[in-house]
Amino acid sequence: MWTSDFRASSGSQSWAEGGRPETIRRWADGLSVQNGVHEYGGGSYIVHPRTGALIFSTVDGVWVQTAVEKEPVKVVDSEKKTRRFADFEALPGGGGEGEALPVVLAVEEFHDPAAAAADPHAEPANRIVVLDLAAGTNRIVRAGADFYMGARVSPCGRFASWMEWNHNNMPWDETTICVQELAPFLDGTPCEPGSEAASGVVLRLSGVGRNANYHGPSWSVDGASIGGSGSGTTL
Repeated sequence: MWTSDFRASSGSQSWAEGGRPETIRRWADGLSVQNGVHEYGGGSYIVHPRTGALIFSTVDGVWVQTAVEKEPVKVVDSEKKTRRFADFEALPGGGGEGEALPVVLAVEEFHDPAAAAADPHAEPANRIVVLDLAAGTNRIVRAGADFYMGARVSPCGRFASWMEWNHNNMPWDETTICVQELAPFLDGTPCEPGSEAASGVVLRLSGVGRNANYHGPSWSVDGASIGGSGSGTTL
């Protein structure tokens, strides 16, 4: 699967799948698959690894398409384009025909109208969230940093890893990799984002103040270890 840019004609991106030209089929027909997270966008879709369902974002929200012949369904609204979503990662289970829609990890960028009214220069709030696509709701897993990227779930579904950084750094400057337990955000237990009790952070590798860059966290197949790159070195 891939996206194709038809900027000259419709200004939109579209989905397609295939191998030989005669087998190419268009997904998300009539929709522009995109997002504006961090203004650059990117990471606008995933294919559910178990069921093949397509999960993607547009400026209007998050959509699910279970098959090419099915109509896409909007499951999370952008609330007048104040909420942007990117970097989806599927958690184990769900998403098939006749099953509950999947739960996914994502980066959300929230442009708070009240904050913007009080301060025209207010920055949007970025955070890692768990999206329940069946309920159309989200729970904040981590907030407080200026930017988040590359949230990835361990094979067992117990942990999430991601990269974060703050102004005035860019993602290739001083950054941090974190690993956090997901259980408190999947069972409905109330928790306050950012609190030590709720955070569940079990690993934090920070380059802040060390002129070090850590990025690209990824899990081993058995979930026993996590790797990434840091200032030219594999972790």
